Amino acid sequence: MSEPKKRLHLLIGGLLCVGISVLAFPAPSTCKSMKQQHKSPVSRVQNEKQELTDLKIALGAYHDGLYDIAANYLRVFLKKYPKSKFTQKVSLLLASAYAKAGKVQKALEAYHSILSKGSSLSDTQRLEIHAIMYGLLKKSGKPKKAAAQLKAMANLSLDKKIKNTTSFAAFINLAKYYQQKGNAGLAEQTLNNLLSLSPPSPWKEQAMLRKVTILAAQKRFSDIYSLLKPIIRQEKYTDPVGKKFYFYWAFSNLELKRFCVAQGVFKNLILPFKDTSLLGAIIRGYITSFTKCFADEHMRDEIFQVLQKEFQKRPSILFQIYYLEGLTYYQEGVYPKAKTVWIKTLKTFPDHPGLPDILIKLDTIFHQAKDLKKWEEILLGINKSKKYLPETREVDNYLLGNFYFDLKKYETALPFYFSIMNNKKYRKFCLERIVLCYYYLKKYKEAKTNLSILLLENPQLSESPPILYLQGDLLLRSGKTENALTLFKKIVQKKRETPGSQTSIWLSKAELELGKIYYLKKDFESSKRALMDVLKQVTGNIDENRLAAFYLGLISEDEGKPELSETYFQIASLSTNSAIKTEALFRLGLAKKSLKHYKESAEIFQKIINMNDQTALKWKDLSRLQLAELYVLQKKYAKASGQIKYLIEKSKDEDIKKQAGKLFQLIKKRSQAKSTRIFQRTPTVGKLAA
Repeated sequence: MSEPKKRLHLLIGGLLCVGISVLAFPAPSTCKSMKQQHKSPVSRVQNEKQELTDLKIALGAYHDGLYDIAANYLRVFLKKYPKSKFTQKVSLLLASAYAKAGKVQKALEAYHSILSKGSSLSDTQRLEIHAIMYGLLKKSGKPKKAAAQLKAMANLSLDKKIKNTTSFAAFINLAKYYQQKGNAGLAEQTLNNLLSLSPPSPWKEQAMLRKVTILAAQKRFSDIYSLLKPIIRQEKYTDPVGKKFYFYWAFSNLELKRFCVAQGVFKNLILPFKDTSLLGAIIRGYITSFTKCFADEHMRDEIFQVLQKEFQKRPSILFQIYYLEGLTYYQEGVYPKAKTVWIKTLKTFPDHPGLPDILIKLDTIFHQAKDLKKWEEILLGINKSKKYLPETREVDNYLLGNFYFDLKKYETALPFYFSIMNNKKYRKFCLERIVLCYYYLKKYKEAKTNLSILLLENPQLSESPPILYLQGDLLLRSGKTENALTLFKKIVQKKRETPGSQTSIWLSKAELELGKIYYLKKDFESSKRALMDVLKQVTGNIDENRLAAFYLGLISEDEGKPELSETYFQIASLSTNSAIKTEALFRLGLAKKSLKHYKESAEIFQKIINMNDQTALKWKDLSRLQLAELYVLQKKYAKASGQIKYLIEKSKDEDIKKQAGKLFQLIKKRSQAKSTRIFQRTPTVGKLAA
């Protein structure tokens, strides 16, 4: 039974006992009361009988669980008999009936009224009523008001020196409340007040332990030392609270540089804490204090070896020793040693629940060392083995998925993400990665399907820039240009509202797509604004910047601005995308030709011709045609004829062959006429080049 219920039963039980005794032995009225009432003895007895009858009816309803009915009877009783000797007890029972009927506010008002009027209440009774009110307020989700009741209980206990379970619990709960609110000072003061009442066990130990945790959070190790010193010297604690005293005692000695004392305490704590989360901290404290005590840092490796031998037959402790040894090297940046220890740990403890943390840290180590082949081998080994726990295998699948995703092996990564996507812990991340895998594999239908699932389960993502971009791009690929345009604009707007580095990545992508769409719509001004923003993004994707430069070059070319197009195509020609690079080079050659930089133009066209890229065949033929035209401009007819002959014989593009034939006829005509007229480019050839 909970503490509040016990208190209610005690109060009600007392009331019932009094009621029954009165019913059995009616008390005679005093002469004074008879004079005041001016009633005969017969009337007085009849009134008392009626009062007891009314009380009995109310008590019966309460006992039958009819709390609403009981509350009505009790309320009527208090109005009918305002001077009854049972007024205070009936008031308590009324408050209880309200509480049991779920009318918390009325119950609280009733208890408050009792406290304000009940001058005959004892200090202990007042304390119990505050305790009941605390329970009601806490259950109603009003922590601040509940804490006010605790404070009243603590003040009353301190003032009247009340020492009981209710009093001590009030101090502890009030200290907890202050701690949760971040008010360590008031929490400590509350505990000091409790300790001043000299509470018995276990209240004294609870108060001291809570005070120690407050001091530890503030790193007041001298105060911890002073508080625990008399306890540690007088008694040996074996209960859970006592063990924690020794835990804090060890760390306070370590922080105060009492290393030899600390190492002795830490060593004795290893077994008592063998199956707890504190074991790692204890072993680390032991090793640190041991090396400091003997002033020899080089002994640390030997201590790990000694501990491993000593606890060889205690797997839970041995795992912590291995884990801590690897963690020590990991935190110091000595990755090769950490890797060696933890790989041994994976093999020695395949069924330990602590392996997932080791796997995640090993992932960092192997990636930094760029030893990806070995790491892949280890991860696949764990994946195939049945020795490891499901939790370990899940982390292994997660790491394998990321491993292949980072290598752009999206087809290989997908099964690993699918294998853990039903785990709530990984589902959102896996769905995001599955969408991206399909997207990069150009399986847009599958990408769209999984994106719909992701948004259905995580609607809050619908306004995030990455998701907006993916939705927009998928719409664009399905021909819904206007819908895509709306989403890309939304990303740009979000950047303006909440600027940040994370948004900048997707802003660049969105603005690039906007620039391309506006270009296709012939809205060159809007296109230039969007593309210039991409070009200015220093931290953006380099290839995106170069693609933006490519489109800016096309716009400049259309606007008849060869100087600008030359600059933009020069930037675009550095792209790692071979298609963009080749076309940008070709158009750069055209720009230089327009500016009469014939030598540079010829070098660029020759560079394209010399490329090994088979996808550039079209541009090679066009470059030969332009090169031939350049030679004609420079009256190098023999060189021009060589390029033209090659095109006529080997080009697979009939239009290019036709243009080459026309150019050949023009050269032949000029050669025969020995004309000195400057050759003007025919409109047909110019159009083909563009």
